[in-house]
Amino acid sequence: MPETSEGLDSWADADADIFAAMGRVSAHPNFPAAARTLARAMLEISADDRALDAIFKDAGRYFAAMWGFALHEDGGLTLPRLKAVCSRSGLLSPGRARSLLQFLQHFAYLDRVPVRGGPDLYAPTPAFLVAWDRHFIAALEAARLISPDIDPFLDTGGPRLRQSFGRIHAEGMLAAMGVGGEAAVSDFLRVFLHPYAGSHILRTLVVSDADPAFPPARAGPVSIAGLARISGASRVQVSRIFHEAADAGLAELDADGFVIFQPAAREQLGVFYAIQLVQILAAAAQASRAEFRKVGVGTALPAV
Repeated sequence: MPETSEGLDSWADADADIFAAMGRVSAHPNFPAAARTLARAMLEISADDRALDAIFKDAGRYFAAMWGFALHEDGGLTLPRLKAVCSRSGLLSPGRARSLLQFLQHFAYLDRVPVRGGPDLYAPTPAFLVAWDRHFIAALEAARLISPDIDPFLDTGGPRLRQSFGRIHAEGMLAAMGVGGEAAVSDFLRVFLHPYAGSHILRTLVVSDADPAFPPARAGPVSIAGLARISGASRVQVSRIFHEAADAGLAELDADGFVIFQPAAREQLGVFYAIQLVQILAAAAQASRAEFRKVGVGTALPAV
């Protein structure tokens, strides 16, 4: 595996110039493998966990769940605090915050704790923390292909580091909403990620081996019925996603079952995965600095 001479700490300030950081990630020889590793891991987690599967299929629900974890780590998760975050993000209306909390309670991922004189707290259960930690591991394993010295986050002593990473990652995601690289993928987000199951369909296309290049020019073969079955969506919903992709000049589903990504879609797909990896690397680097400031040792995790 090719390694980079730039260690994890070099990514700590990556979000200060997101375009330069995206260029670094995109130019890395392991970028295609890292992007596909991230997509594949999310599909595998979805297949194993019904609750996370439902969260991952909805961009707004995913963001709110990420922030639910972060708010728990920083003063407690309450309905008013989650509503405020949803409003700032633009991905989820404040009115959906209550339904998300009820959804997570249904799956025994949150316990409601009454508070006298204030809003109730929603405490993540051990099951939620374990599941969300698995999600963090998946993200960090993908980013490891760009920065191998992320390894300390993945060893047996890593849960505390990963919790710090998760909080910082959520803060970075919120700060990036509507600015920088996020604005460049608005059409792509609208077509593939905002609709229910759109992200699942996109990940399925990303891990296709029809085109070894990344971003791929084609993916598949797939069928409307097959994608509906594996994504848990209706055929009408899957068809709608591809109709909107065609109308937006992003992608076409050919009669032979192959999805042809237009140049605009390929560019935006590359931007989308580069942004994700930059945010993961930046959060990990910042968590590393914070951890070593606590113990008074250096400013970065040792290289592996």
